[in-house]
Amino acid sequence: MTLKELQERFPDATEETWHHHPNGDGWVQNTALVSDTAYIGPDAMVYDYAQVHDNSIVRNDAKVFGGALVSDSAQIYGHAEIHGSAKVCQYAKVFGHAEVCDTAYVYGNAMVYGTAILRGNAKVHSDAVVYEGSWGGSPLYIQGSSYSFCIPAPGWIKIGCRVLSVEDWLEKGEEIARDYRLSAEKIEEYRKYVNLYIELSKSQ
Repeated sequence: MTLKELQERFPDATEETWHHHPNGDGWVQNTALVSDTAYIGPDAMVYDYAQVHDNSIVRNDAKVFGGALVSDSAQIYGHAEIHGSAKVCQYAKVFGHAEVCDTAYVYGNAMVYGTAILRGNAKVHSDAVVYEGSWGGSPLYIQGSSYSFCIPAPGWIKIGCRVLSVEDWLEKGEEIARDYRLSAEKIEEYRKYVNLYIELSKSQ
């Protein structure tokens, strides 16, 4: 991105108030704090009082701004935006058109992508996946005794690597569990998780 292109978004930008990051050539406003070990791609931007540290990667058209923190080996790419006081850490990935804002926190091996919006005090962690919906609180995540259980989008459930609608889990879940040779006790365990999500959804 050239200075002229940057000025189309930030008319007051100058080479005295912004600089190219040495690792990736992306634009960084002088008020932001970016470690030399981080990668800021040529079309990415970090500005305001945001911080990007360690081996984090910000690339494509992604933006990190406000007072946001990206650290460890987190990756921000696509058209993703991280702002407010949000944090993305460890091995988490945020991409697509996803937005993480306010004091939301993404960490572990979690992935937030698609059109998902995390706001408020929402947390997404471990191996959870969220790709749709606007979340003011944390989407349900349960580690489970055999597979993790999470809500990637309103009305959808991910158990292990399988993502199905609530209706499909109710209809086909027991058959799928038997295919995976889960015991009757484990089938009952995951049935309770599905029912818990249904009950929680009624109160939202």
